[in-house]
Amino acid sequence: MKIKTSRCLSIKPTSDGCEIYNFLTGYAVTAKKGAIELLFSATDPISATDLAQKFPSLSGETLADMVAKFLAAGVLIGSDSPQDKLEKQYSEKWEWGDIAAHFHFGIKDTPYLQPEEERTWLKSRSDERKTPELFSEIQIKENKIKLKEFEIDTHLRETMYDRRSERRFSQRSVDLDVISDCLFSGLGIVGFYDEPIYGRLPLKMAPSGGARNPYEGYLLVQRVNGLKPGIYHYSAVENALELVNKSVPVLGKVIGGQEWANEAAAMILLVANLDRDMWKYPHPAAYRPVLIEAGHIGQNILLTATDHGLSCCPTAALSDSYIDQYIARDFLLQAPTYTVSIGYAQDEYSSWYDSRPNRLGSFPTSDG
Repeated sequence: MKIKTSRCLSIKPTSDGCEIYNFLTGYAVTAKKGAIELLFSATDPISATDLAQKFPSLSGETLADMVAKFLAAGVLIGSDSPQDKLEKQYSEKWEWGDIAAHFHFGIKDTPYLQPEEERTWLKSRSDERKTPELFSEIQIKENKIKLKEFEIDTHLRETMYDRRSERRFSQRSVDLDVISDCLFSGLGIVGFYDEPIYGRLPLKMAPSGGARNPYEGYLLVQRVNGLKPGIYHYSAVENALELVNKSVPVLGKVIGGQEWANEAAAMILLVANLDRDMWKYPHPAAYRPVLIEAGHIGQNILLTATDHGLSCCPTAALSDSYIDQYIARDFLLQAPTYTVSIGYAQDEYSSWYDSRPNRLGSFPTSDG
């Protein structure tokens, strides 16, 4: 077997060598000085015998250990190995360059703290450094231009005001018609615009950069009247669902072990199809609006759910490999990005709405 250096590496010098990171696989390894020379010697496929001849000062055992270590970390790869094929696909498909790729692939399968661990960490964090202010005030009071009070005098404004992220769900089922409204408000197509170059562009209630509409929606069902438990793909153009998996993942595991989601009636998962934006916007800056768009869609879903009296909570803390066990996707160009858990609140936790301040007037302000 011939081996070669991965083309998906970043290298950080250290005092006694370097840290080498494969951003496509997420593997990292430390290496002593001289490792870089070995990697440069294997930019083209090379046999272990020929590689040994390039480093006569290294014993066969030392070189073999170094090669084995680099192969295990994906720093060196075997020709025609699965990783070699993945990197070839990366070179062919990924158009946003290595900088965007470092972020995109580097955040996959992020380890998340559980509640007790998080509280312990945050306590330590706050001891080290105070939290930054979460709002800012006018610096020069003489320059302040006071605006009119926001009036909650329409149904839309009241719904916006009532929306809160709530994490305690009852066992009550949700009607399919309600879920349908949530899906359509975020992803449904309301019309088309025919453009000579770009083709037929779908128009939705959530804005999309260049009308590329990169997101597909999946409905993870536990308790929805009219649907069997399972995973459904939402077709925006048909406003219809298709069962793609009869198994239901543990919802909390989908979102990094957040167990509060286990009791939700359903979860909407947004999966980005990056190639839709890459086609029109080959610069890696286009990665930014793709992520922002998930928020546009999510807010529409949240407001619609709130309007129906549901509790809901969004999160982008996802367990990619766990999701891959249930939903087939293109590893390079399709990315789980955002979820909204939906259900009815527990009776004893009927929502922030019931104990909220009297509209905006009772909130403390800097004016007293």
